[in-house]
Amino acid sequence: MSKPEAQLEKEKRDKLQFKKETKRLIHALALIDALPTLLTKVEELCKVDSPKLPAVPSTSRAVSHELRSPEQRKIHTSTSGPITAEMLRRSNTKDPQKLTNDLLTCLFDEQHLATHSLTGRKSAKVEESRRKECLNGNAVNVIVETVRSFFPDRKPNDVKAYIRVKLNNV
Repeated sequence: MSKPEAQLEKEKRDKLQFKKETKRLIHALALIDALPTLLTKVEELCKVDSPKLPAVPSTSRAVSHELRSPEQRKIHTSTSGPITAEMLRRSNTKDPQKLTNDLLTCLFDEQHLATHSLTGRKSAKVEESRRKECLNGNAVNVIVETVRSFFPDRKPNDVKAYIRVKLNNV
């Protein structure tokens, strides 16, 4: 290739790159222009009460646990204590085991569930197992009472079995 042809090719590449960059900048400017409108709509949505949230628990347990207020994580002895209306609204109340799992993940983070058991006894199945701490008895009782209020035919031992399964599978 001669020198003028090489220079012409280089200029064509530069022109093409310039056009691409111009398109990107125009797109970025359009986004920046739309940003104030978007922000006002988000602010309006934040002001509205949020009864339209889906009735499912958060999939990210650790993050959702951190976002809850300390008041929501408190364990009280009455059924109305730690289980808030918001927790129940976000829980699956169609199945007792799913409700139990959702309430456990609302009250405790994944790390807490992984390091605790229902009774605190050492496992007889694994010889070298170490003893896990016992879950808060008040919390367990509240979960049992809450699940039984939705499913009166379930016995407390059934709900405790659901809790054991959840603790073993975390």
